[in-house]
Amino acid sequence: DNGVLMRTMAGIETSIVNAYQRMLDEGLLTGSSAALPNLGDITALVEEFVSHHKAAATSFNKMATQHGAEAWDCGNTRLDAAYIVPVFDRVLSGVAATDAAPKIEPSDDPLRDMANLIHTLESLSSESCQALMPQVTEPDIRAAAMQIGVRSARHAAAIALRINPGGYVSATDATN
Repeated sequence: DNGVLMRTMAGIETSIVNAYQRMLDEGLLTGSSAALPNLGDITALVEEFVSHHKAAATSFNKMATQHGAEAWDCGNTRLDAAYIVPVFDRVLSGVAATDAAPKIEPSDDPLRDMANLIHTLESLSSESCQALMPQVTEPDIRAAAMQIGVRSARHAAAIALRINPGGYVSATDATN
């Protein structure tokens, strides 16, 4: 129902906040990237994203309680366990050898990998908001979710342009 869907969204947004906060706390957004030499320090950009996702989680929790569910103030445990934590582990620590696979060293470019994770999480937020449209029954929920989703889509575009500064098509470049 609507309340459960809002709780799920609050959990996703909180997981994103937690991932970004870890990046900030561990200083993973500064330095240089061999693969992305023009990326630069993305700390301020991610700090802005954190404030947006905190507000989004609060908004989703408010809607959850308005629709009879309890607020969810934790991250989405499935998202964390299946995706976010393994990405951090692989980038920062590598993977131990097993009987079936050799050892994989930690990332040679953690800044690149964190920038790509940021793009992925912003896209996830945007796409999750869009996916709510046929699932929720109230127009006010749709409107609020799409406002959050549009902002996340803009964040995804902003980080994509930091990753690939020339990766856009201007109106003068487009052909009919």
